[in-house]
Amino acid sequence: MPFSYALYQALKLLNYLINNHVFSKTAVHSLGMIKHCAGSIIIIYVIGMLFLVMQNALHPGVALIGLAILFLTIVILLFSAVLQDLLKKVMSFKSENELFI
Repeated sequence: MPFSYALYQALKLLNYLINNHVFSKTAVHSLGMIKHCAGSIIIIYVIGMLFLVMQNALHPGVALIGLAILFLTIVILLFSAVLQDLLKKVMSFKSENELFI
């Protein structure tokens, strides 16, 4: 469920890019939602892997796939957080420049 919602938000973000509305609050909100979805995916996978470890059912192949998904999701979370912060700063600079002109 979080993956599908993050994918929907990414498609909305691409639509903003096509329509030249990248520097807007809605784009920042979409990035924030992608960040929250990535965090929830990380929590779900960690809980699932801990459950499998407690049941002594964590196969090494499943563990490797789970760890790969976790690391990729962490990269997506960090990238979206950095991009969201960058867009916030750009929007503040943009509003500052509009006040001076």
